[in-house]
Amino acid sequence: MAANVETITVTAAGRGSVHNTLDGTNADAITVNTAAAKSAVLATLKNRSAGDIWFRWDGTTAVAAADGTYHVGAGENYPFIVNGASVVSIIAGSALAYSLQAAPATDG
Repeated sequence: MAANVETITVTAAGRGSVHNTLDGTNADAITVNTAAAKSAVLATLKNRSAGDIWFRWDGTTAVAAADGTYHVGAGENYPFIVNGASVVSIIAGSALAYSLQAAPATDG
């Protein structure tokens, strides 16, 4: 299984989401774009599995349990703000499921 590479574009009135399973070796790369009318997007990463996942949203590829990554335990959510466009990199040591959801965080 190869890593997932996708894009979420959040429009002024809309939301976006992806629901994937990691391949256990390669980091997924999900680009989150904000609409021109919005200054920020609230994104939430949900770990839908029984194991640990790690992620970054600064455009750097995530490495499991490495400095600079954020840990999301089994069943946990991690909300964060995206300004402009950001590549979210997600990884785990095995095939674990996750969801990344994004919605407008501000009115403009």
